[in-house]
Amino acid sequence: MSELGVMDTWLYGLLSGDTTLTAMLGKHPDSNECIYDALAPSGAVLPYVVFQVQATSPDTIAVGNIRIAANVAYVVRAIGGVGFATVRPIAARIDALLHGARGTSANGVILSCYRERPLKLPPEIGPGGVVYYHQGGIYRVRARVTGIIENGGDNGGDEEPPENGDE
Repeated sequence: MSELGVMDTWLYGLLSGDTTLTAMLGKHPDSNECIYDALAPSGAVLPYVVFQVQATSPDTIAVGNIRIAANVAYVVRAIGGVGFATVRPIAARIDALLHGARGTSANGVILSCYRERPLKLPPEIGPGGVVYYHQGGIYRVRARVTGIIENGGDNGGDEEPPENGDE
């Protein structure tokens, strides 16, 4: 699994495993999901949370070309349809969970996670006149794949990360 797979799996697990957060969210009628990787599926019930890679930064490399960590900025945001008052407490809960967090994931370790800046997008009018409100943050996540072959820089494989939390 790549560092991005490690990060995606960790973010999904941390967010979806928090009952306080998930109690604030709508549940998809077919899957009961409310946290999505990159894109909410058709039929997603508002409000919900979406996380996605915003940008990658250069890897942290040590002497001898050894990769210490990958550095990635993620946008993690609540999306709701009633107004910013609906998404504001969800964004606060996301921040409480992510800012300063560390942990492990299958095949990797999260060395650090912190918010670089808050995020509040202008309302967006979708199909049928539904208005979407977005609020959250941009989080810097640093991760290392465990079991890296130090001399070759192998990242542990090319497995794809789960989509929308599916294993």
